Amino acid sequence: MSGDPMVQQLSELRVRGARRRRVRAQALRLAAEEPTAVERVNDLGVHFTASAVVMDPATGRVLLMWHRHYDMWLQLGGHCDGDRNLAKVALREAQEESGLAGLEVCPVPIDIDLHVCRSAAEPRRNLDVRFLVLAPAGASRTDTRSPEGHPLCWRDPAKVAEPHLRQLLSAGRASMEAALRRPVPHLVGTQRGLETLALAGT
Repeated sequence: MSGDPMVQQLSELRVRGARRRRVRAQALRLAAEEPTAVERVNDLGVHFTASAVVMDPATGRVLLMWHRHYDMWLQLGGHCDGDRNLAKVALREAQEESGLAGLEVCPVPIDIDLHVCRSAAEPRRNLDVRFLVLAPAGASRTDTRSPEGHPLCWRDPAKVAEPHLRQLLSAGRASMEAALRRPVPHLVGTQRGLETLALAGT
């Protein structure tokens, strides 16, 4: 699908390990061939989600949310609901779940994962594409409360022991260090920037 932001974003994703390379290949195939893969209800048995590794560039801390369905701390994120711009979805979910203003998303994904979601009536598979989202510098020094009522916590990635987060947060930290060395246009957070991001690849 020429000019499709989802195909473009997945094509730019660099992953390590045989499993993640297989997941990326599956994601690219679905993005190119299955338009309903961005809908949470479809006949495929799998759908795309997008999530945000929200980091404070001043402190290096990451914002995590307690996910009641999984009983664990996770990055922020959610369903695409038809939107094929995964970076835009990740930014939207981070804004809605954290209530933070001034967030900026790096439009190149940092990770991808395929997992089973058991919170629905029937288990379903989520193809979760992860993005770095930068919070305003110093945001982690204040109490962040979710407008949606989710428990939130700023944590030092080096002290996060949960195995399911360590590789992702390592990728997030490396991406943040690289993003801060790039010109500002690589980060999109304003409405104008979102419009530019929505048109990327067209």
